[in-house]
Amino acid sequence: MHPLYPRKFPVPCPRCGSEGGTDYHRQKPHRRFPEDLVLTCMMCGYICYGDEVVRLITEERVRWDMKQAVKRAWERAQVKPEAERIDNVIILPLCAWEDCEKGPQGGPAMTRRNSKYCSRDCSNKNARWRFAQRRKEEK
Repeated sequence: MHPLYPRKFPVPCPRCGSEGGTDYHRQKPHRRFPEDLVLTCMMCGYICYGDEVVRLITEERVRWDMKQAVKRAWERAQVKPEAERIDNVIILPLCAWEDCEKGPQGGPAMTRRNSKYCSRDCSNKNARWRFAQRRKEEK
């Protein structure tokens, strides 16, 4: 089964580079084969078919996903008042659970919005650890 192609991101024309005037669709909507894809540029009249369209869409999807990830990280940094900014470098706060291993290379991960933990799992682990510490103090 070939993946679906969402229309959330613009695909630039390979010839003229315009993003607003391109449209990709299927010649036969009931079929899901890559050779049925057509990319049309309304600005210069360029038409592209099949595997070339799949390649263009895949490359642009990767670029679009990266832009969205940067945008989400920037928005996240704007919401968090404890995020530090040093010479246009944003240092986001990390998970408060000391044994968190959900980040890159097994280290602590970035926190969620309006939380000091990266996940509910780390929050629960910390709560269980604090409960165990209180029980030890009572004995």
